[in-house]
Amino acid sequence: MIDGKAPAYAGMKIKLTTVEDYVSEATKTLSIDQIAEDGQFTLYSNDDKTRLCKLEFGKYYSLIYLKPGTNYQVLLPEYTGLLTENLNERYPVNMEITKPESEKLNAGIVDFNGHFDSFIKDHFMLIMRRGAKSRVDSFKQVPIPNLELRSQSYFDSYVKYQFALLDLISSHSKSEMYDNYLKSKPILYDHDAYMKFFNEFYKDYFKAFYFVEFEVRLVLAVENHQSVDSLDFILSKNKFLEREDIRERVMIKELYFNTVNGRFKEEHTHKMLREIQSRSEIKEHKAMIDALLRKNSKLAVGTMAPEFRLPDVNGDIKSLSELRGKYVYLDFWATWCTPCIRSMKMMEALYQQYSDSIEFVSISIDKNPKKMKDFLDKEDYSWTFLHYNGNEELKEDYRVLAVPTYYLIDPNGVLIQSPAFHPESGIDKYFREIAGPKKQAQKDRFWLEKAPDK
Repeated sequence: MIDGKAPAYAGMKIKLTTVEDYVSEATKTLSIDQIAEDGQFTLYSNDDKTRLCKLEFGKYYSLIYLKPGTNYQVLLPEYTGLLTENLNERYPVNMEITKPESEKLNAGIVDFNGHFDSFIKDHFMLIMRRGAKSRVDSFKQVPIPNLELRSQSYFDSYVKYQFALLDLISSHSKSEMYDNYLKSKPILYDHDAYMKFFNEFYKDYFKAFYFVEFEVRLVLAVENHQSVDSLDFILSKNKFLEREDIRERVMIKELYFNTVNGRFKEEHTHKMLREIQSRSEIKEHKAMIDALLRKNSKLAVGTMAPEFRLPDVNGDIKSLSELRGKYVYLDFWATWCTPCIRSMKMMEALYQQYSDSIEFVSISIDKNPKKMKDFLDKEDYSWTFLHYNGNEELKEDYRVLAVPTYYLIDPNGVLIQSPAFHPESGIDKYFREIAGPKKQAQKDRFWLEKAPDK
């Protein structure tokens, strides 16, 4: 349990999350609370493993390692750093643990990171030139802060795999590192330092097969045959993939990322990933495949638009699901965004022409909702305006990396243009298609046209 004080963030929703998988970077929410007017909040975790967690509140976050059965008292001080207009930027707040947790795991990791980061800073250029091997070996022999914590399994592994990562970037023998850190060691799926090292060790690993004979066989296994068995046989010839569990994890990771970068076709790799999932006996790998495929399909045409419940200019709550039965043209904007304001002139004309068939919804991401109200007091726009109400997850759900950003949603809540054309960039012909008495076959062909990249 976490008992916290955060008076500077009173009224904000705060949630406790953890990484579900260190390849997809999917997260799961453990607990949610509302920070009271006096700054008090309480969060819970029923996890049975020690793991790195994150407290997320508004545009801010703090990190904490939680041990099962341990109670924490924390203080979240006011953020005093620089704020920018980067829309999905999150800002770190250095949380204070006012009642030290048992055995002081968090304090130990903070002290070790200071020790570790100082070495990196002092030897940065030498490390980048891969000439720091002897310095790294000497550094690893220096007594570390809070040495007594080495008796704790998580802390000991944290130190071990941070050193392993340092070995990796300082030109130590990869064969020696495999023998020392991976060959006969269990995969620590929930350990942040271990997974950081593991992912770096096997980064872009299909490139290890990029010479004529094996590259051709690898490509044929994926593109021509979509054969998991053939690919597994090829990979098994590599010394660092001799273990079946490691080989399966690397296969999943590389099939996914080689699809994202365009090397392999999605229809081939997704079929193989589902086959691996059905055959695997490792629950972490099954979950990782689900997370990767969800990530790949997020906001894809034909998927459901993320739901939201947001206040309008009068404070009344409106939801996306309430608009079922009509097409929705969704717009993310801000009063400081000149292109947003310019586009609204065209949106007004489109609204007047197509409002019988299409619902127009503009969501302001201004920090202060009063700015939206003041803007609308000066303008005579007729469609629905909502405020994001500090919901950073909404911006992440809709990948609002810049404004304006538009989406077109059908009467069933399904995305049919993602992202959609801007008001002045051709969306009107889509609106004519929606409003006009076209044959369904013509409509189906029409939606195949792809919107331009933002």
